[in-house]
Amino acid sequence: MALAEEMTRELRLSEERFQLAVAGTEDGIWDRDLRRGTVWFSSRLRSILGFPDDMATTDVDRFMEHVHPDDRAALSGTIERHFQDRQPYVAEYRFRRDDGRQIWLSSRGQAVWNGEEPPSRMLGAITDISGRKQAEARVAYYRTYFATVIKFMPHPVFVKDRERRFITVSRSFCELMGKDEQEIIGRIEMGGVALPADVGRIIGEMDERVLAGAGDQVAECTLPLVAGARRVLIRKTLVADPDGEPIIVGTLTDLTDLRAAERERAEADLQRQVILDAATEVSIIATDTQGVIRLFNRGAEKMLGYRAEEMLGRRTPAHFHLPVEMEERERFLSAELGQPVAGFDVFITIPRLFGSECREWTYVRKDGTHLPVSLVVTTVRDEAGDISGYLGVATDISD
Repeated sequence: MALAEEMTRELRLSEERFQLAVAGTEDGIWDRDLRRGTVWFSSRLRSILGFPDDMATTDVDRFMEHVHPDDRAALSGTIERHFQDRQPYVAEYRFRRDDGRQIWLSSRGQAVWNGEEPPSRMLGAITDISGRKQAEARVAYYRTYFATVIKFMPHPVFVKDRERRFITVSRSFCELMGKDEQEIIGRIEMGGVALPADVGRIIGEMDERVLAGAGDQVAECTLPLVAGARRVLIRKTLVADPDGEPIIVGTLTDLTDLRAAERERAEADLQRQVILDAATEVSIIATDTQGVIRLFNRGAEKMLGYRAEEMLGRRTPAHFHLPVEMEERERFLSAELGQPVAGFDVFITIPRLFGSECREWTYVRKDGTHLPVSLVVTTVRDEAGDISGYLGVATDISD
């Protein structure tokens, strides 16, 4: 008698513990009778499924009718495999509540075996994972959106993961590399191209600094690409992907043509300077539109006694002209044109109107001596036809 009472008390305590556990969890608990084909649902699970409060038990077929048609076979297959391997199972599937609203569920279950006999009971829990699935869908959307935007950008753009592997590239990047996207994605090398050791080191160090939080990185180097060597400017920055993981976003700017044009311009400037410096018997001085000297050749240095560095960007031609001549020219032009003319304008008013002017002037050398010259001033125009400066060529007429 005492043993029976003890067993009853333990059974009651066990039932109380079970009810407390059921009440204290956000999961819905279910208990399936495999012989009768019925399932018991906790009140929490009935709330999740949208089933009536008074429907604590239902048949398995009714439950399966609410599972999304595309998910039923997978759920049934998972349970069948569980009966074979006897390992706890987890399944995720879509479920239509009684009110018609579709939700996502995660179901965990375990059958109860008695030796080699077929199981007669299966217990488990169901969690509403709709919020998680919605978040995953949003992340997937933004991941696809991000990759699509990158792919169709007109500029060479690339994205690398924290392992420095390429995960997304624009079509322009592929075109610059001369490779298909599948040849680049998943590789660490720049565009899947083997790089010289020094270039590889530069690119690798840029990645390391970006991932270490050192800020944006910029470097210029030459890449040996399929179409030939290209001079590129590489920019990299650190951002977080839709999952919050750090990724490197970078751009390439092809500077090859620009650098070639700069070299050609530098060579042309050098050649021009050589020619100008060879004209030692003629003073050649160029100014901007404000009259500031931008070119001062060797002939000007010889004629006036100033070094080019004393004049470039610092002085106007008025600095070495006889003041009294400038004042006389100011009065004459002001009277002729009916408007005030002063300062640097005495040299450029006529060229601005007619393109050029030839006049005799008196230069004042650095040592204070005077030198009569014949000065031709012409306008310099840019590609648009606008005046960009003035050129003065003077010859010594003292003899």
